[in-house]
Amino acid sequence: MDHSLHRLVYRSVASAPSEPAHELAAILDVSRRRNAEAGISGVLLHGDGEYVQVLEGTLPAIEAVFDRIAADLRHTGIELLQFTTIAAPQFPGWGMAHVTPAQLRGVFDLGLLRSGCEGEAVQALLAAVSGVLVGRTEPPSAEPILAALPVLQPAGLHVGAPAG
Repeated sequence: MDHSLHRLVYRSVASAPSEPAHELAAILDVSRRRNAEAGISGVLLHGDGEYVQVLEGTLPAIEAVFDRIAADLRHTGIELLQFTTIAAPQFPGWGMAHVTPAQLRGVFDLGLLRSGCEGEAVQALLAAVSGVLVGRTEPPSAEPILAALPVLQPAGLHVGAPAG
């Protein structure tokens, strides 16, 4: 069995104009759990009607995850941007990091991935995402996302780590 590591990067177009925050939180929770079980690390960029995802792991694990992704009706027009063997994962410990276009604003333009220079753009994207993730740790669940949405919380109820 081949135990070499690979990286797969793809982009796609969201089927719906935007993903409600609770659905995105559920997607991230499931992805993190499944990816941890499969030994996959990666990053999901979602926003502006697009997905860009980086998956890192063994070939069988990446193939299994990508097969599920390709069958997911929440997006269309899947375009493979990079598939390569890697010496080490760029996002170890991240079952599925989440980065938004707003977090990359001023650092990386997602439009570059459609410019015909995908190889160079993917490398620039990986560097930009790594910079955004410096000092962050993966949340154990959707609590940090939900905590940022006070509209969904009853008054006086605080989701996440206790104060103090």
